[in-house]
Amino acid sequence: MRNHVEKRSPEWRRILEAQKNWRKLAAALEPYFDDFSKSGRRVERDYYLERIDKKHRYGLELERLHRIWLDQHVNHSGKKGLSLFRSLFRAFTRRRKPRLSFFDWLDKHEDKLAPTARGGVEYLDASDRHLYKARIDRGRIFLSPSALAVRDYLAQVGGRSDQLIFVVDENHQLYAAPKRVHQFQHTSFFAGAPVRMAGTLKTDAALRITVISSYSGHYAPTESDLEAFLSRLQNERTNLHRIQLQYYADNGDDKAELHADNWLRRRKPHTLRTRQMAEAPELPTAQQP
Repeated sequence: MRNHVEKRSPEWRRILEAQKNWRKLAAALEPYFDDFSKSGRRVERDYYLERIDKKHRYGLELERLHRIWLDQHVNHSGKKGLSLFRSLFRAFTRRRKPRLSFFDWLDKHEDKLAPTARGGVEYLDASDRHLYKARIDRGRIFLSPSALAVRDYLAQVGGRSDQLIFVVDENHQLYAAPKRVHQFQHTSFFAGAPVRMAGTLKTDAALRITVISSYSGHYAPTESDLEAFLSRLQNERTNLHRIQLQYYADNGDDKAELHADNWLRRRKPHTLRTRQMAEAPELPTAQQP
């Protein structure tokens, strides 16, 4: 029995194709594994397909269709992780008839996507990202002079916006833009790369912030992320008492707070205790006589 695969055979071609696909996958996921990704918020697992997709179609829609594709190609019931990958490998390399990859299959069945998701989520590059720079000072949001699209949107709604999504980058720079469902999402700003914080702002006619929320399906910020963001705003002269807070607790509960400063005041003793416990020296164990 031969222990190698003959070159130019169908099986050999499938192996080469698999190697090519793994290289593409590694390149697509590279931003997730830089130094900042260890401390920043990575995209949630349900949205990885969006990042890998060349068209960046909306993640939850891709996840839904990916399950349909799996059902058609492999018996994956109850399988996860490595077990699922093994089943997929067998399904794609041990068949004489080549199987369609998920994205090739999706291109043939794009009508199964929600109409708004077919064009893909816009992913900005560095040359476009500066158009969405913003800062918050004393409770008001100030936009970059070049942020014409955001200014036009706010002018149309008279400044009163409940759809201004934002992210904070590694250097604490804020970026904000109006949300367009399935088209411009939190992943748009940094093309799915890690961020410090993500959420939504509501503003009044004077562009004063009235509500801050940590709602982001893509990044799912924790209470610690929210605390760090609010603490920085407070240090930069924002009156948090005038701002309402909406957030998901770490246990998954949907919560609200009338005054953001009250929540932050309650959080800080908890954070201090947690830090003290983490930094406490380990007590020596009693030695046997």
